[in-house]
Amino acid sequence: MIIDDTALPKKRRHSVGVAPQYASALGKTANCQSLVSVTLASCEVPVMVGLRLFLPETWTDDPERMARARVPKDQQTTLTKPEIAIEEIDRVIASGARFGCATTLSTLTAVTKALGSSSRSSLTEAAYCTTSEYPSR
Repeated sequence: MIIDDTALPKKRRHSVGVAPQYASALGKTANCQSLVSVTLASCEVPVMVGLRLFLPETWTDDPERMARARVPKDQQTTLTKPEIAIEEIDRVIASGARFGCATTLSTLTAVTKALGSSSRSSLTEAAYCTTSEYPSR
């Protein structure tokens, strides 16, 4: 399992979630959308199983802006990128998918800390396992 956050640079501020954020591809802070992705990978083909938009507080603290952008009510809460990753991992586990090691890229430290404090043993086990088990075919 690979967890990553990806920044999509934007020139304007009208797209949902656009705000000044660090964009690693640019090496600087810029207006961008940020997405958290979850991908299952084996020796063959990687399969993206989750992709969620990160909404910065400048968005979630502005109900009128959220309404204009038609952000669904259940998505109008502030979540950190690690919290989004954990929700997506929970969703993948609940679907019955099997996987080996969880590898994080730029969110490694935060997700690891969050997993360490999690009472969800299946989530912690999934993140720290050392075997190579992937979804059955």
